[in-house]
Amino acid sequence: MPGNQDISLWLDDAMPTGVYQFPASLHGLFSVASAGTYTYYFLGIESSGSYTLNDTQFTLIYIPTSYGTVMPTLAGTGGSRDDSETRPGMTEADVNTERMESISANDARVRRELTEMRARMEKLEREMENNQR
Repeated sequence: MPGNQDISLWLDDAMPTGVYQFPASLHGLFSVASAGTYTYYFLGIESSGSYTLNDTQFTLIYIPTSYGTVMPTLAGTGGSRDDSETRPGMTEADVNTERMESISANDARVRRELTEMRARMEKLEREMENNQR
């Protein structure tokens, strides 16, 4: 996650058990060269403890003209508690490569499962034929 997007909430271990609710809001500004199709991800990192997120919302707006100085959210610049968890965002080519790898892996899994099911069905059919004799 970008270093300037790392929001932490820590409660003292001595606090009584209960439900604690805290509103939070994150904002990022990302520059693009022009209007077009871009991929953005709503990311979170599990750290520890138990928590629930409710009413999450991911909103994007394209503003075609820059007004004044723009300081974008810099993905992968570090600054988080554990920089080993920080990595640069994926390019469109990375996303397409990952998508194709996922599709290929899923196709291979489906073919393997169908082969296993056919083998089981053939075995059951042979057993039924043997039992009918």
